[in-house]
Amino acid sequence: MSTVSVDQRFALLAAIGANAHWDDLSRDGVQLGIKEAQRAGEEFTRFVKNGFRMQIVGDFFTRTEDFTISIPALTRPTLEEIRARYDWVRKITRDLSPTEAIMMELGTLLRPNEEEINRKEYRPRHIPFTYLGLQQGMWLIEHQDDQELAPVKALCGKVSIDLLGIEVLSSKGFSFFPCLDGNSGPWELIWSYAEVGLSRNIRVARPCQ
Repeated sequence: MSTVSVDQRFALLAAIGANAHWDDLSRDGVQLGIKEAQRAGEEFTRFVKNGFRMQIVGDFFTRTEDFTISIPALTRPTLEEIRARYDWVRKITRDLSPTEAIMMELGTLLRPNEEEINRKEYRPRHIPFTYLGLQQGMWLIEHQDDQELAPVKALCGKVSIDLLGIEVLSSKGFSFFPCLDGNSGPWELIWSYAEVGLSRNIRVARPCQ
């Protein structure tokens, strides 16, 4: 295989950039590509190898609980607001969580024959889709004793709930996302190390599609 020249590299990127429909893209979407440069580069390599055709990743989500929960419109917390509660947070690396009113559902991203997956497999399965974020997690904690949230309260101590809509970087350079944990009593909001994977005792929370 011949080596791709520097001129070819820049010519290809320039041609794609010139023909992209930029007005159809959101600022958040483009910013995510900048922040996720390593992953975007790997996916771009696969795109070129596949003859400049997209390889569609399927939606792995399977609902595990037979209920939905109504959550009102909530604003995303700013970095300053997050740092006021969690001073170890250095920056927000991604926040595509919903800000409109939603119906929440719980599920898994595991295939029926899988008991667990590592982060390398977990991340590509959830990155293309919208999941609940910190603001929804805080609302669920505050209202966990409301009658309307009784189905969620019943899961306390049985599963944890990943809130994958936001990811932050710690002062030591590690990535985390919020998680609802109820192993020690009522639900509490903790931060899960982003290098962990997904197992059968973990749920993911997302807006109903």
